[in-house]
Amino acid sequence: MRIALVHSNNHDIGGSDTVLLQMARAMIAAGHDIRIALSKRSSMWERYRQLGIDVEIIPMPRISKARNPLVYVRWLFQTLVATVRLVRWLRQSPPELVFANDFNELPALWAARLLRIPSVIVIRFFLDAPGLIRRSYISL
Repeated sequence: MRIALVHSNNHDIGGSDTVLLQMARAMIAAGHDIRIALSKRSSMWERYRQLGIDVEIIPMPRISKARNPLVYVRWLFQTLVATVRLVRWLRQSPPELVFANDFNELPALWAARLLRIPSVIVIRFFLDAPGLIRRSYISL
């Protein structure tokens, strides 16, 4: 199976990075064709390259709580730009599945939906947001 992995939180290496790397190794061992999009070049980029995985750098925004509503406008714009870039990347060699490794991978989900590619997202913690927003996000 051709699988596209997407991970925007590779700014600081942590548990989600390690888990995704282990998953990529297991997927390769099982005979799957893996590609990955990361938000920035980091030490994880090198690890994936050592495994022979095609790595694309596609800047993806991270959302955080802010008092200034313009922060969310900027995040939405950056999310739309990242979605377009991911659509272009996914079209180059269409996968059979898009795997988003964090709740911030909204651009990956939108890109997969636009291209009608099945997708999976991992949310490793309780999404702290008002009920309607949380339910809307999770229903994606």
